[in-house]
Amino acid sequence: MMHGLTFRTVLGLLVVAVLGTGGYLRWTSIPNPAYEGITMGTDYHIRIAGRIRRSDLRKIASQIDHELTKVNKEMSTWDPA
Repeated sequence: MMHGLTFRTVLGLLVVAVLGTGGYLRWTSIPNPAYEGITMGTDYHIRIAGRIRRSDLRKIASQIDHELTKVNKEMSTWDPA
């Protein structure tokens, strides 16, 4: 009887650990984040495939803005920069 109780206890703890880890991973990351903006009279929509950590979102948004600014400067016929 003691063997069955120990097995159930271990199994229960394992289930709690797996479910807790899954919830933590969902809370710390975002699936397929999207970025939108307006530039030169039009708009853009960017969606990243996969889960991105919440802590990385600002850095990624900054990199996207930086690259779009570079493209705008290279291609614009009216931007003096």
